[in-house]
Amino acid sequence: MERRQETDDGFKREEEENNKSCRTEGKKEDKEEEEKEEKKKKKKKKKKKKKKKKKKKKKKKKKKKKKKKKKKKKKKKKKKKKKKKKKKKKKKKKKKIFETSKEKPSPQPSPAYSTPHLTPHPNPLLIPLLPIPTLTPTLSSFPYFSSHPSPPSLSSPPYSTPHPTPHPNPLLTLIPHPQPSPQPSPQSLLPISTLSPTPHPFTLLPISTLTPTPHPFTLLPTTPYPKPP
Repeated sequence: MERRQETDDGFKREEEENNKSCRTEGKKEDKEEEEKEEKKKKKKKKKKKKKKKKKKKKKKKKKKKKKKKKKKKKKKKKKKKKKKKKKKKKKKKKKKIFETSKEKPSPQPSPAYSTPHLTPHPNPLLIPLLPIPTLTPTLSSFPYFSSHPSPPSLSSPPYSTPHPTPHPNPLLTLIPHPQPSPQPSPQSLLPISTLSPTPHPFTLLPISTLTPTPHPFTLLPTTPYPKPP
């Protein structure tokens, strides 16, 4: 009886121990499983976070690209508009110039210098080279003589006095022109003693030897000098 009890006790103890070990083992397994699951969860969470971050970055990049493209497009449009405006302005200006040139009357042909230089010459330097028309000075052209009686000296033929009309080139008037010596009549000859002793500043030769040829620079027409009476 005692022996049976002992065995029963042993069995009980053994059973208890087994149960204990089973419990601890189960607990261990549960713990491991829990840890595993937690690890898995953490990993999943991390992955999700990474994915979200990546998506956000991608979205941001896309937005930036879109903005840049939009800006570029706007700039291009503005440039095109400016170019178009400039072209239009240029065209308008050209049209205006053309219209004004069209409105201008065609220049009328001027008379071929019938009167000495009534219209201004296009090139004033060429004036002395143009043929100067021979004009006989009339008393009406001088207001003083038109109201007064004509003096005997002016009634003589044209160019009896040196340059009755203004010289075309004033610089050439400074050069002395040799005067033709009129032959004196035997009655008008006076004795040498009565002649003025001061000679002319330009005449180095006696007046009688001077030739009646005109000066090489005179642009006035050479007309025959009046013969002595």
